[in-house]
Amino acid sequence: NAIDPKTGLNVSIISNTSGNPDLRPEKADTFSAGLVLSPLSALTMSVDYYSINVKEAIQSVNGQTVLARCNAGETSFCTQILFNGPNGAMSEIRTFPRNLSSVKTSGLDFQLDYGMDLGEGRLATKLVGNYILNMSQVALGVKTTYDGALGGDSPVQGVPKLRATLSETYTQGPFSGTIQARFIGKAKLVNAWTATDVDDNSVPMLAYTDLRASYQVTDKAQVFGAVDNLFNLDPPNIPVSQNNTASIFSTAVRGDIYDTIGRSYRVGIRMNF
Repeated sequence: NAIDPKTGLNVSIISNTSGNPDLRPEKADTFSAGLVLSPLSALTMSVDYYSINVKEAIQSVNGQTVLARCNAGETSFCTQILFNGPNGAMSEIRTFPRNLSSVKTSGLDFQLDYGMDLGEGRLATKLVGNYILNMSQVALGVKTTYDGALGGDSPVQGVPKLRATLSETYTQGPFSGTIQARFIGKAKLVNAWTATDVDDNSVPMLAYTDLRASYQVTDKAQVFGAVDNLFNLDPPNIPVSQNNTASIFSTAVRGDIYDTIGRSYRVGIRMNF
């Protein structure tokens, strides 16, 4: 049901979702610059800055938003409302994707590689990571900054600002062993929330420890094993308010960011033919 913008009466309507043949491709202005340093023959460091500004980004809005925007005088949304009911009453609201928003992001990609002889083998250190400086969206005149905002109550869900992987690999003859740490920086539920909105708006930093080992049995055969999330860390709790819960089966975790399986093991054989 909805309020007819012409008569002010409550009427039953149909909501119809479809494609949009007038949809235009998104356009983006991008800029990137990088720096590579190798102060030692065994040490290489690099950092890359990127900035991406997507214009005419594609966005879909629900029927309530279409109706509210039409009532506010935005005639482009009124074309999505049909009046085929009795006496010309509102009968249908069409929703489809449109070029309604813009998205900006910028950040730093960094990497460090260092190698040294150790005993009869070689130790290689690698650090690879990303730090997000900004992620924001302007949609229907409203700007949302969502870098580091992980909660479902955020108008746009983001990712932690810092993510990095540090590994140490020791190789000696046919043997190779690696220990690595996957760092996921601290974050918030919603960037705009304060103490008046929620008691605890923070999401803690997390670091997973993984192990890898392999042994080259022959030129064509290698055995390997791996352990992920060695210390069996639980994913952080990322609660969602009842209004934004997708269903009663929703879980307060972000499986696209954190490990939801726990400690896991893998063993196998690689063969080359």
